[in-house]
Amino acid sequence: MNIIPYLSETIGFLSLLLGLFGIIIILIGSGKSALEYIIHGNNSFQQIRLIFSQHLIIGLDFFVGKDIIDTMLINTGEKFWEEIAILIIVVIIRVILTVMAERELKTIRENSQV
Repeated sequence: MNIIPYLSETIGFLSLLLGLFGIIIILIGSGKSALEYIIHGNNSFQQIRLIFSQHLIIGLDFFVGKDIIDTMLINTGEKFWEEIAILIIVVIIRVILTVMAERELKTIRENSQV
């Protein structure tokens, strides 16, 4: 009995769950932000951005994990190194977005405490 196909399917399923979890987190953040806007309007713009940015950062982290798993699991042939290069570029872009969002979160937190 060859366990490799089952292991590959299981890891693929877990990768799918990571992606779905990232989407769910971002959607929850969107919903919370929209609800905050509906309830408080423009008066809580900083709070809305804080809520959404926090969820977006966490969701992007889950997408990075999913991309790493997908690249390592799916690509073993001739295009392996090409896919690794693409993955590295995508991860770098997401890390830059995360760092920028975290800086903005820090600024928002500091401004809302003043």
